[in-house]
Amino acid sequence: MASQIKTLLLHLVILLTSGAALSSTASAARLEAPFWKVGGGRLGEAATKEVSLINKPEAVAIIHATLKGISVELRCKTLKATSALIVGSKSKSDGTGSGVITLSECKLFVEVKEDIKCKVSNIETVSLKGRLWYEGTEVEQGTKPAMVFEPNSGAKLAEVVIEGSECTFSGNFTLEGSFGARISPENEEATELTLILPKTAIKKV
Repeated sequence: MASQIKTLLLHLVILLTSGAALSSTASAARLEAPFWKVGGGRLGEAATKEVSLINKPEAVAIIHATLKGISVELRCKTLKATSALIVGSKSKSDGTGSGVITLSECKLFVEVKEDIKCKVSNIETVSLKGRLWYEGTEVEQGTKPAMVFEPNSGAKLAEVVIEGSECTFSGNFTLEGSFGARISPENEEATELTLILPKTAIKKV
């Protein structure tokens, strides 16, 4: 029986190793949208650049979930992305991106203890679209750029498969929704950008 996992990837650090960088030149009145900057200039409308997304060795992707009425965590050590692109934009339009993310070396934890009876298969997302936003509401006039990821269509992010003849949580579960990441460094060009999915999920963009 399928069950929804509603709280998404948290406390994860990803490297963007592309020679690309994010630039956000908005004023307090948000006259400009956040955009990608490559080689000293704005990445133009519909222009694309391939990027590499990996997680730092010390980072762990933690998916908080309720399975069969019990709060659990799925902790994954490795993240890779395929077909990952950043996409340029015209003036006053947000930069975007796309790709598929795979989480591997995943384990199930119940009350901070690993359940060794359960085996978690690699978790591969559907094709995702990403969009640059500002964290906070329009009234708050937020200027910190954030990247929001969601499925290209529908609500399903990924299928989570847990197996084990003695595993209480065996079954297929659907991961749904969207998730946001903060970007560091802000407003400067760099060969590596860090996307930070904080322990407390970003609530407003």
